[in-house]
Amino acid sequence: MPTDKLIKRDKFYKGIGIILIVFLQAGCAPKITEEDIKRAEGSDPQFKAALYKKREIDLKISSLENKIALEKADMEAKISVLRTGFQNKKAGIEAEIARVRQELEPERKAIKDKIEKLKQELKPFQTRLAGIESMLKDTQNLIKKSRDTNIALQDKARWDNHIQNLEKEKEGVKKEIDGFKQKIRLYELELQILR
Repeated sequence: MPTDKLIKRDKFYKGIGIILIVFLQAGCAPKITEEDIKRAEGSDPQFKAALYKKREIDLKISSLENKIALEKADMEAKISVLRTGFQNKKAGIEAEIARVRQELEPERKAIKDKIEKLKQELKPFQTRLAGIESMLKDTQNLIKKSRDTNIALQDKARWDNHIQNLEKEKEGVKKEIDGFKQKIRLYELELQILR
């Protein structure tokens, strides 16, 4: 009998050793084969119950992991539906924003028309100013040349008077131009505010 106990104890320790080796190598060693499992079962009858329990736990874990995967897929599908719904709503709202922005278009157009009208009215004054400046320059050049030829005193007074009149007219035209430009700047500011 002592031999039977020794053999059983020997098998028991071998089984424990195999189990320890299996657990220690589980993380970094190659996978356990069916042959390894059969050998462990054969050397330790109590190991069958633990192995059976492990298989049940593995099935439960696998079932729970599948449940996680299904929940994740379900949530991703819901997110996709929500995202699509949001994109559709966003496009609709953006179209509404564009339509609402257009409600000010008549006012903007009216201001643009005023600016264009003022620019057209300004052009003759700018042309007149350029003409006056050209006449002033020509008259001053003529007087300068006339000094060299000893212009008569009466003629000099007449030319000086002509230059003074041109300068006054230039100032008046400049004021008109400044008035137009000020109005244009004001309308451009209004246009910027309404954008």
